Amino acid sequence: MVRTHDVVIVGAGGSGLAAAARCAELGLSVVVLEKQPQPGGTTGIAVGSFTANRTRLQQRAGIKDSLDDHAADAGQFATAGIEERNQAALRRYFLSEASATLDWLIGMGLAFHGPSPEPPNRVPRMHNVVPNAKAYIAALQAKLFRYGGELQCDSPVAQIVFDNGRAAGVVAGSEAEQVRYDARLGVVLAAGDYANSHKLIERFKGKPYAAIEGINPHALGDGHMLAEKAGARLVNMDVTYGPELRFAPPASKRNVFAQMLPSAGTGSRIAGKLLPLVPRTLVHAYIKRLLVTWQHPEERLFNE
Repeated sequence: MVRTHDVVIVGAGGSGLAAAARCAELGLSVVVLEKQPQPGGTTGIAVGSFTANRTRLQQRAGIKDSLDDHAADAGQFATAGIEERNQAALRRYFLSEASATLDWLIGMGLAFHGPSPEPPNRVPRMHNVVPNAKAYIAALQAKLFRYGGELQCDSPVAQIVFDNGRAAGVVAGSEAEQVRYDARLGVVLAAGDYANSHKLIERFKGKPYAAIEGINPHALGDGHMLAEKAGARLVNMDVTYGPELRFAPPASKRNVFAQMLPSAGTGSRIAGKLLPLVPRTLVHAYIKRLLVTWQHPEERLFNE
């Protein structure tokens, strides 16, 4: 079986759904292929912060910011020896589009709290979506469907198909039934990271790191392997974020309340306006429930 679209996107996390929603919005025929039974990826289990400069929320708070300052501050997050390997021009372009992207998300009905401080950023730039990152997935998926885009879950991609040197589609689906999805314009790989691929971590970082578990158990580097199989060269694979303190999350789903909070529409906007009125102790307690299994202390703590 062969299906044809303008764009084929691999991965239905935040990046994949954002790309798909924008393609559909522009009138393109698009399909998103996701290996899991539901969309979300790592974005769906994140807190949902969005760092941007020159935003409407910053202006409302009287904060003056610039692209140059943000680009300079972003370079301070990396440790020594890592920043030199960054693609500064690409990051600057990414930061230059952050405010417009935030406006695009707000236009979907998403509400944000902030901006909040996020050192070493010199001014508050962190905008947090209300109630959490699941709101991104709900809003992007709704926009994708509204403009006629498709989402196929339980459809792991096994191969990128080439035609005269161009990525012309993919082969996806279960072992029992595989489908070829042809792409008139191109294929987007948004399959996530490799934080839970012990094989890739050992290969690029070393055996002592291989047993470390990732935040998302399904982040196995599928996109990296697809790209390498197609002839791509993997770079900076040894660059990792850490050290970290990790605590295994409880087996029970204790954060049911957060899943019931509105993630779009009028309810979300009301929640966004009410959040600044909620006592800080309650806000901090709520955020703590989201963050408790993943903490990034200063390296000085480990040295001590």
